[in-house]
Amino acid sequence: MALGLAKLGLMTVESIWMSLAGLVPVYVGTRLGGIVRQRMDAEAFRKVVLMMLIVFGVVLVGKTALAWFGHRIRWLKGGYRPRRASLRA
Repeated sequence: MALGLAKLGLMTVESIWMSLAGLVPVYVGTRLGGIVRQRMDAEAFRKVVLMMLIVFGVVLVGKTALAWFGHRIRWLKGGYRPRRASLRA
């Protein structure tokens, strides 16, 4: 897959470095999660993870809804007017 992306010009050296830099927080989070899981009851850990996923999902949906509705509210108030294509030749 990486070779295909590179061939299409979609994978650059910069994107590779960004991906590698992103592995550090993933590794740290995985290790911390393992430590917390060992110290907590399995059922409590499952509930905490489930609640975190629900909160993150609600935040994501909320941000998307605010961006979507905010754009339309500006348009209704006249603050945003889409460009119209010119019919002149």
